[in-house]
Amino acid sequence: MIAPDTAGRYRAEAYPLDLARRRPEEFAKVQALLHRVAQVGPQGIRNTQRIRPLGDGLFEMKSGDTRLFWCYGTTPGTQRTVALLSGVTKKRRAHRPEHVNAARLIMSTYKASS
Repeated sequence: MIAPDTAGRYRAEAYPLDLARRRPEEFAKVQALLHRVAQVGPQGIRNTQRIRPLGDGLFEMKSGDTRLFWCYGTTPGTQRTVALLSGVTKKRRAHRPEHVNAARLIMSTYKASS
């Protein structure tokens, strides 16, 4: 699931599509990780090198130089949903605070609307 930003646009949608086109092997890794976290839930995440909580329900997924910010979504029934908030290609050692802040803002908008 792709969460809309505060203006209602689905900006996070472009990142995985571009990643799939430019680097299909990296996209396959990311897709497998997203599928796994949807299956196991937050308590089942053991690999804190690739997936780590950033607090308040926000998570960061690392795969190579790819960084995805996501949260668990709400769906009717028992199926767990991963809501993709934003993605960036990391170009330096630490990610920029504005990337995390933007993901938090999108997450709060998403959770308020669901």
